[in-house]
Amino acid sequence: MSQPCISTLGTKIAKGAAMTVAMPIWDGRISPVLDVAGRFLVVQLKNGRETSRREVLVAETQPPQLAKGIKEMGAEVLLCGAMSQSVAYCLEDVGVRVRPHVCGEAEAVLRAFLTDNLEQSEFRMPGCCSGQCAWHGHRHRRRGNSRRHGNGKWMQSI
Repeated sequence: MSQPCISTLGTKIAKGAAMTVAMPIWDGRISPVLDVAGRFLVVQLKNGRETSRREVLVAETQPPQLAKGIKEMGAEVLLCGAMSQSVAYCLEDVGVRVRPHVCGEAEAVLRAFLTDNLEQSEFRMPGCCSGQCAWHGHRHRRRGNSRRHGNGKWMQSI
């Protein structure tokens, strides 16, 4: 079963843009499964530079509450590993842009995000489509570049 096409994003940060990036972390690395992550690194950026950071503990693992908690952290962008479709749908509903299937040391992932280098294979989860999917800047060929959500809605890959 494929992931829903929620708001994937390019990694370029517009000049002057301020944003908050969250990453689920475990032992200094991106947590492999978002659904059960208990700790997040939340980094505020301005002009492509870090202005502050904090760690946030999360006790909720039910998809709607987890997504709401991530949004309440101030996260506009979430860099994460694997996640269930239900969490993906909930994140889409609260307006958090997601870059899934990311792995590696949290600091290296953040640097790669800031320098537009998340496409490198070292940041791709093992078994993740060899970079040939919409999550990694490529488009699936079947059905054009759209995928169907489990709820019947069609979403456009970005």
